[in-house]
Amino acid sequence: MAEQQAVFITGATGYVGCHLAHAYLKKGYEVLVLARDGGGRTAAERMAEVLNQIDGPVDLSHLHIIKGDVRDTAEELVAKVRAETERPLAEVWHSAATFKFTEGELDEIKAINIQGVRNILGFTLAVNGEAPHPATNTSAPPTAQGGL
Repeated sequence: MAEQQAVFITGATGYVGCHLAHAYLKKGYEVLVLARDGGGRTAAERMAEVLNQIDGPVDLSHLHIIKGDVRDTAEELVAKVRAETERPLAEVWHSAATFKFTEGELDEIKAINIQGVRNILGFTLAVNGEAPHPATNTSAPPTAQGGL
């Protein structure tokens, strides 16, 4: 890779996101991850913990933790990322989600899984002019009537 490229990853403290971050760091990319404090740990502590669980050491000097959440607006996300780098983003991976499912948590579910996707799409379009790579399985088997 002649010039260091940058990637942006949401959900980087989860299984898919941390493996993406680890792989890109091993390849020498500048990796920007959207992470938040949680469980009594800082976003940086959470990232170090998950990255250290993956096989093989990785250079964390190219890791940039963008403190935030997918509930941040596209404009807020753009400002946070541009405060870290002006470099174009070679790729954007969106793997953040909540797996809660109770009716009492519906507002949070919608804020993260629906509005969060809109925010990341808006962010990606603002910084790159194209949509992110979804890091989720969005397929479902057809129903007996042939539709979803």
